[in-house]
Amino acid sequence: MNHRSTYLGTIMKIKYFLPVFVLGILSTQMNAQSISIINNNSNDAYIDVSWSLPASCFEDMPGVSYPDGVYLQLLADGVEIYTEIIETREPEEAENVFRHFVGPDKNITYVLNLYEQGPGTLIGGGCSGISTSGQTTSFAPPTSFIASVDTLVDRIELSWTNQSKLSTNYFLVRKAGGKERIISILPGTDSVGLELNYVDRFKFNDSLSIKNGEAYTYYIQTFSSLVDSIFSDTIAYPGIKAIGNTYGINLTASQNTFPDIVELNWEDVSQFADQIRVQRNGGLLTTLPATATTFKDQLPVFGLLSEYSIVLVKDDKRIVRDTALGSVEPIGEISGFVRTRDGFGLARVEVKYETTISDRVYRDSTTTDYTGA
Repeated sequence: MNHRSTYLGTIMKIKYFLPVFVLGILSTQMNAQSISIINNNSNDAYIDVSWSLPASCFEDMPGVSYPDGVYLQLLADGVEIYTEIIETREPEEAENVFRHFVGPDKNITYVLNLYEQGPGTLIGGGCSGISTSGQTTSFAPPTSFIASVDTLVDRIELSWTNQSKLSTNYFLVRKAGGKERIISILPGTDSVGLELNYVDRFKFNDSLSIKNGEAYTYYIQTFSSLVDSIFSDTIAYPGIKAIGNTYGINLTASQNTFPDIVELNWEDVSQFADQIRVQRNGGLLTTLPATATTFKDQLPVFGLLSEYSIVLVKDDKRIVRDTALGSVEPIGEISGFVRTRDGFGLARVEVKYETTISDRVYRDSTTTDYTGA
């Protein structure tokens, strides 16, 4: 048997290979022609159309094939989606399965016709106009979408289960403070029931990184190249949203509470770290054991807010940081007058000053009043 075909979809169920990847099955027991749907309303992506044709559909006369073969045509809602030219020395039965990718929420009527090659005459005898209908389900969104909460100090773990045959890619979206961004684009799968995972880690010196202790809303959006659509409606698919956060270090720093120290306090993080590095304005103050939960800066910067950080270290690697602002009241002031030798104040004189505190240079200026102050 010689087959030539054109199609939009996939031919399945191989017994032997034929040209152009058309697959056919011969049977000596078929005695009636039929077309049917194998997996009706069972997935959101495709419909499998099966047909069985007896040898009599390929006979020009008993036992003799059509001289130029038979043209097989499959229509979907009146549109030709698959064709095949069947040329045989002797009439033979044929059976094929065609996978038609259509997307979700489809209800399609299929019609199979046979024509005599050459004159193009429609072959009768119940071999043409055979019809059936097939459906796909609505889009099947991911299920069991979970984000870890209060369990990990340096990352949030996400997991979900694929339920769709449509997913080409997953878009993972993270939202916080009214702003959202795509944090990763992952390859999709057509394996229904497959669990997938992603880890959203804290990153140093990255403004887009998660922050320790902050809650984030995650969305998982499914992109399908088949229908060129992104399924992201959280009202229609509420299960594609999850909220997660890290275990909070909860660093606090006193602000003008004490006259000459800044006190830091934080949660017990010993289960996550080997040691804790305490920093002020990016500079290292001390390194503490992982069991520590407090520290007092006894040489603070007076009169200015300082950024304090504790950095957790595990296996000699920094894994996460938390920050807080702390301060003590100023302990000095600059004052004076600009006057003549006779003691009269000079007005509108610009006075500039410059000072260095903790390797930071501060500059300012003022203009004197009528007293010279």
